[in-house]
Amino acid sequence: MDRCVTYIQGLDGLIGGGLPRNSITLITGMPGTGKTIMGLQYLYNGANKGENGLYVTIESSAEALRLQAKSLGMDFYDLEKKGKVMIFGVPTGPQKYALFKLISDAAAKVKAKRIVFDNLATLGMHLGKLLSMWTENMDFAKSMTSEQDRMAGIGMASLVYSVIEGLRQIDATSIIITSASGEPGKMSNDGVSEYLCDAVIQLFNTPIGIKYSRSLHISKMRRTDHSRFVHDFEITDKGVSVIPLKAVYNE
Repeated sequence: MDRCVTYIQGLDGLIGGGLPRNSITLITGMPGTGKTIMGLQYLYNGANKGENGLYVTIESSAEALRLQAKSLGMDFYDLEKKGKVMIFGVPTGPQKYALFKLISDAAAKVKAKRIVFDNLATLGMHLGKLLSMWTENMDFAKSMTSEQDRMAGIGMASLVYSVIEGLRQIDATSIIITSASGEPGKMSNDGVSEYLCDAVIQLFNTPIGIKYSRSLHISKMRRTDHSRFVHDFEITDKGVSVIPLKAVYNE
């Protein structure tokens, strides 16, 4: 099987050598668990190994991401100047436009083979404004009616489906970032994306004694075998690094 190697220390060995080519992986977790850092590493490492990338951001400004990456030793300024990476900020105003026309055009411009979409949950927060992206003829009143309130759940599911199916139309291996849900049995706030994506990686930040411990679990990964264990990881000045199980057992 053709693999898209993440080059994130310790991760590829848990997923058979890398993500299946042209798959879509959901990375989900609470705020501060390292989701965005992992996405930035995935693009940065790929670009330095000859695979260009596109980072689609809704949650943060493009400049904030560049500065965050720079603090971890990842120079996106240089990669963007060389045309290897683009950080694309999605407009969140009320104007109508075709979101995936913009994304596919941006991906084509840098010949992206890797895409990160950050953040699906934030996109849902703008549901009233952003539904116009999926149809040319849908107009919303300034104040929502009770009927529209009842349709909100259906609208969010449709939005999630549109994002995932839109990414599938692009010849790239994609990561979608979203926020975790505190509800049992739900890995995401929308409760849909974990079923539609090919793979799910959950990130945790769990209090143990007087400190928090970071860990990840690969909940599913289609078309390849993967680790079933919970693995500790750390965020250093170089980004995410998964700690080998042997090192944990020997402590």
